[in-house]
Amino acid sequence: MGITGPSGAGKSSLLNVLGLLDTMDTGTYTVRGVSVSDLRPGQVDSLRSRTFGFVFQSSHAIGGRTVAKNVELPLAILGVPVRDRASAVATALEQAGIRHKANDDAALLSGGERQRMAIARALVHKPDVLLLDEPTGNLDSRNTEQIIALLHRLNGAGVTVVVVTHDPVLAAAATRQLILTDGRLRETRREEATTLKRHTLAAATSSRRIGPLRRFSDALSDAVYGITGKPLRTLLLLLVVMLGSGGLVAADGISQSAANQISGLLTTAALDEVYATVSGDDAAARQFSSDDLGTALALDGVRSGGVQIDVGNGDATVTRLGPSARGPERFTGFLTGADTGILHAFGAKTTTPGAIEALDGPFALDVALVGQEAAANLGISGPYPGQKVWVDGHSFSVVGIIDASTRNPRLSNSVVVSNEAIRQRIGLTSAATMFLTTEPGMSNAVGTALPLALEPSAPNSVKVQALADIGSIREGVNEQLNGLVLIMALVLLVLAVLATAAVMASSVLTRRSEIGLRRAIGASRSNVASLFFLEGLTLGAAGGLAGAALGVLVALLACVAQGWSPSLSASASALGIIVGVLVGAVSTIAPAVQASRVQPALALRS
Repeated sequence: MGITGPSGAGKSSLLNVLGLLDTMDTGTYTVRGVSVSDLRPGQVDSLRSRTFGFVFQSSHAIGGRTVAKNVELPLAILGVPVRDRASAVATALEQAGIRHKANDDAALLSGGERQRMAIARALVHKPDVLLLDEPTGNLDSRNTEQIIALLHRLNGAGVTVVVVTHDPVLAAAATRQLILTDGRLRETRREEATTLKRHTLAAATSSRRIGPLRRFSDALSDAVYGITGKPLRTLLLLLVVMLGSGGLVAADGISQSAANQISGLLTTAALDEVYATVSGDDAAARQFSSDDLGTALALDGVRSGGVQIDVGNGDATVTRLGPSARGPERFTGFLTGADTGILHAFGAKTTTPGAIEALDGPFALDVALVGQEAAANLGISGPYPGQKVWVDGHSFSVVGIIDASTRNPRLSNSVVVSNEAIRQRIGLTSAATMFLTTEPGMSNAVGTALPLALEPSAPNSVKVQALADIGSIREGVNEQLNGLVLIMALVLLVLAVLATAAVMASSVLTRRSEIGLRRAIGASRSNVASLFFLEGLTLGAAGGLAGAALGVLVALLACVAQGWSPSLSASASALGIIVGVLVGAVSTIAPAVQASRVQPALALRS
């Protein structure tokens, strides 16, 4: 049967209503004796897939698949067992005269071959009615004649053929002709036509029983074809997912390695220092005696220590020359009293071996050490015999220059004399400070015990300043870095989800034709949505796996570049894969819903 009429008369709309691709505004349409308006959407999809086959002006070939795989699509949607598909596809290809192209990429076929493939796809599930919308609109006369001959053979074999066309040759070949004008059909020639075989609605709408494993296998195979059919799009999506999951794994590895490194540095640096001073009215007069220092050094966890006296800049005058000589301006550095123990505890090094020990030697009241910066300011250079500094008119022989101190950089700009010299020769009563170094992590314990050990009757008079325990420092570092990682991960994941969703939404627009074809074949809205959702999950899993490997590599390279010991956890890699799957799933929800809402009639027409 051929339907003709002027453009805009509604021929394609009529064909869409007949094929259950569209709904009518008024009236009643029955198929197999049942009103279509009484059916649920799922029943309509099933009835359409088993009753009708569709061929459109465009073949709607799905690129990246062979001709056989294109033709097999209706069988997969219907749930036909795999063992029965090959023979059905071969028969349909034979009927359409294109079996020799079964293994060719559908995108490489000529126009006539594509239409033959479309006819084979419409016939493979053995429909009762074949609906064709301008099937020869893009074909030359030779291919048109071949299509007409094929349609005659199919009609003779019992298939009802309904053709909408502007082609007078194709219209004239129909055994029955209808003209649609002004919303009315008028028959111009009537001959005996093949009638639709009547079946029960249950037979038309029932689904073949197929196991969930087979359905999942078909859906996964379909998703893989959809992914591999657009390699550039797939590569872009993989890179986006890798950005999210790989960034998370790399950030976790780098942060853990950095935290361990910082903890190690803190352990070997300033986490083992305790300072003690005396408070109260007698603070200046209170001396930490050698017995006090011995008591402190005897505490568990104490490594070394000593006593120092810091003199204020205005409390003493230090010069390079004697008090009666005219020389450079007053020295603006520091005057410090110290003993051998505290200088060793500070990690001080001198240019003259044994110079530090002179502060506790027989000439302790007459010698001085000068820091490098202070020596430059005072004009002192080696060798030191005969070189002196003057403090409040008292001369001190320079026995060495301090060229390094790991714990007290202030020594570089200091003139250091013994504590006895500060008290006895210069006569200053500045307060003293006891400095101790401890075993790693013992500073708090030593700081708690020290006041009781020095002043059992008045422990509050001894004020202790101890740096925090290494455990709390490590926890703080880890919390800070983990917080930073969390922020970075969230930013990367949000960007990955948004980018993936945008690409998938774009994919829906470019695949409207394919979506319309699937709906025409009989795929339900949920089938279409699950296809896109499964594509997102597959891409997410692949991207997450690649991202986890990339993240580990980036973390290792960063650690090597920084000279750190890498600290990588297997749980972070597993989390990267899981995150990839979640990115794929979450970002595909909206595009999947969008795809399921595509109207097949409009999609196929566009």
